[in-house]
Amino acid sequence: MKKLVVMVFISLVLIGTLAAGGGRDAGRRPAGELTAETVRLAFIHVGDTADRGYTYRQHRGTEDMMSDLGISAGQVRNFWNISPGAAADTAILEAIEWGADMIFATSFGHGPHMLEAAQDHPYIRFFHATGNLATAAGLPNFHNYFGNMTQARYLSGIAAGKRTQSNILGFVRLIPMPKLSPGLPRFLWARNRLTPMSVCMLCSWACGITPHWKPSLPRRLLTVERT
Repeated sequence: MKKLVVMVFISLVLIGTLAAGGGRDAGRRPAGELTAETVRLAFIHVGDTADRGYTYRQHRGTEDMMSDLGISAGQVRNFWNISPGAAADTAILEAIEWGADMIFATSFGHGPHMLEAAQDHPYIRFFHATGNLATAAGLPNFHNYFGNMTQARYLSGIAAGKRTQSNILGFVRLIPMPKLSPGLPRFLWARNRLTPMSVCMLCSWACGITPHWKPSLPRRLLTVERT
């Protein structure tokens, strides 16, 4: 599902940009020159395809988009295993110097770095997955995107309900953000549709991209909250 979302989103962005033609958001090339044959895309990934999960699906979406729009491998550059911080700034700068017309970053922690670059380079479009800074920034060249994860949470609740033998389930929220909160009710709703449960294990903790991270935090999974 993530692969399809990424592929459709990028395709729509490209089609809209190519149709728009001129303007500073059309990229560095003169109006009429930014086409599917000439556009350059950079993808800054927090992991690599070996994870067989998040980054792998993002990249599969990129590959399908390239196939659908006729974009060659030479027009795309991927940056792998880029953590938030100095590495993100370096990757964004390298993408700009390479000549990227659009830059996509896939980690929540990439947000501030992408926003700063968007402010400094208004002629390049920046797309930040999972982020929440675009609305407040109000920049025409800085955007956030993400798939609707409530369906996936619902399915994960069904899977968890079918596998549990103790009727104790865990749900980890990566970052305490409003957009992540709806996933829990969908998860529990799916579980309860199978068999009403009396015990649920809940855990909310910050990941390594926030200053609140501590190595001991995952141990909270051992704490059971009875409902």
